[in-house]
Amino acid sequence: NNLLRGSNIPLRVQCGGIDNYEFQFGWSILFGRFSLKAHGVYLLAQTTNERYYDHEWQLEKKLELKRQLVRRFEQLEGKARSTETQEIGIIARILVKLLIKLIRNIEISLHDVHVRIDDE
Repeated sequence: NNLLRGSNIPLRVQCGGIDNYEFQFGWSILFGRFSLKAHGVYLLAQTTNERYYDHEWQLEKKLELKRQLVRRFEQLEGKARSTETQEIGIIARILVKLLIKLIRNIEISLHDVHVRIDDE
């Protein structure tokens, strides 16, 4: 519901669920591909008159989110540069590299997605 409310799409989620999901990564190759697989995604939504879809507002919101992400990344990059001069433990460096690789290399796949929209 929060996702749909934030996107201004005139739908309300009645119920939903995921049968199972798995997160795969190799311990031997920590900087390899990571995958998150969800199987059996079910969603029952209902139309609502509470919201209307505004395409221009949606595009502006996406652009603002991208700007915020760029600002956050630049701030983190600036902090990382300033802390590079200081001593950082080897474990902290490995964790930062692992998280960056995870974000860059994560593969999300959804299988058996079922969406049903009931009209009021």
